[in-house]
Amino acid sequence: MFDLDQPGDTMPAIPGGCGVGSVVAGRYRLGALLGSGGTAQVFQAADQHLERAVAVKVFRDRDWDPAHTARFAEEARLLAALDHPR
Repeated sequence: MFDLDQPGDTMPAIPGGCGVGSVVAGRYRLGALLGSGGTAQVFQAADQHLERAVAVKVFRDRDWDPAHTARFAEEARLLAALDHPR
């Protein structure tokens, strides 16, 4: 497994206290920031249950409506189906 303690690009934590070293959903320990956009940040992470490297997309706090929720749920299903070494 990769080393989460290696230095990487960092940005201030997003609202809600998620940032490098945080544990999300009780299983994903966030590592280096991989990228950031208008609605979310993507972190390198370790799935502590399955002991594997993953990427975790953490959405910024926004005014959510049912359309946003449905769109991001579909995105999550599509991304979860990907299996790529990088």
